[in-house]
Amino acid sequence: MMSLETETALLWSTPRLEAAEVARLRELLYTDLDWTRVLGVLATHRTMGVAWYNTLEHLIEERGALRPTYFFKGPEVTFKGQRIMAEEQITYSLELFGALGAAGVPCAMLKGGAVASMAYPSLGMRVFNDNDVLVPHSRLAEVGVVMKELGYEQGSWDYAEAKVRPARRSDVILFAINSHQTHPYSRPTPRAATLECHRVDIHFSVDLLTPNRTDDLVSDLLDRRVPVGDPPLWALHQHDMFILACVHYFKEATHHHEVARLKDLVLYKLIDLLAMLTSHEFPLDIVALVSRIRQIGYERPVYFALSHLAELFPARVPPGLAEELRPASTDYVHEVLDEKGRTYRWTTPLATRFFDALRARDLVMDGELSPRS
Repeated sequence: MMSLETETALLWSTPRLEAAEVARLRELLYTDLDWTRVLGVLATHRTMGVAWYNTLEHLIEERGALRPTYFFKGPEVTFKGQRIMAEEQITYSLELFGALGAAGVPCAMLKGGAVASMAYPSLGMRVFNDNDVLVPHSRLAEVGVVMKELGYEQGSWDYAEAKVRPARRSDVILFAINSHQTHPYSRPTPRAATLECHRVDIHFSVDLLTPNRTDDLVSDLLDRRVPVGDPPLWALHQHDMFILACVHYFKEATHHHEVARLKDLVLYKLIDLLAMLTSHEFPLDIVALVSRIRQIGYERPVYFALSHLAELFPARVPPGLAEELRPASTDYVHEVLDEKGRTYRWTTPLATRFFDALRARDLVMDGELSPRS
């Protein structure tokens, strides 16, 4: 059974609350709970910005009477900081996209920045640390020239020295061979208030955590891109963005290495899906969405993500959407694979393990009788 603390964190993290949800959240915020647990979930799962936006929208006049009022400064500062950072990220991304466009290179924003702009009522609701840009594999050399001219360098940010630490040439080469993207680029941002650098991941394939190439699909995705924001950035079509957000969640949630890093089950990734499902500016046509999922063959990962979403937010998934994509066997929804292809199975329900930082101990390898220590 879900604790009141977890229920509170989930409701507080839900974009575009409905009237009944607001009433229930108000009831919970007047209850004596373990607020360190609630705020811990929001911080760990990167949803403080959503919580503060919901407070502003529905509860700000009652702020002083609500039980967690002493802790509100954290979500408030997080929301404001995320909004400033997102605006700075987008400013630099616009400059990059302008240069790529001038060079005739088609490109589109993936994930964080695009989702924040197209799905959320405010940029302060969504944090993103880097910028994922999709380009054709055949144009990588031209992209590299543009990046260099703008002051980007492949490497990581050295916080102690306040400069980019260049990557070794061997690492740059191997990164692209063994991944769906080039080695990350970084550019110092001296005119920004919150950013040390503008980090960009150049993607040329969308089959995450594999070396598989998807050139034809990338071309199709770029042909369907849409402008987002004012001034506009190119982003994936909302149906494609939703699908690839599901794929990204699926890939990380079923990879043993990501479980060990606690990147497998992170709430903001599901909140992104909720935000896209309820977006007014970029609405999803469910019939067209299902058709697109089938067209590009992503039924399995999308069903996985929707099954998790429906378990945590049962009233929020459109009726029949997950069932339209339900495979013959759903065993994989509770499985994790490691680098050697070995299968592990969860021994605890999703709602329990999702908020347990020690959940890796609840994985059992096929053939074992009890969780691994």
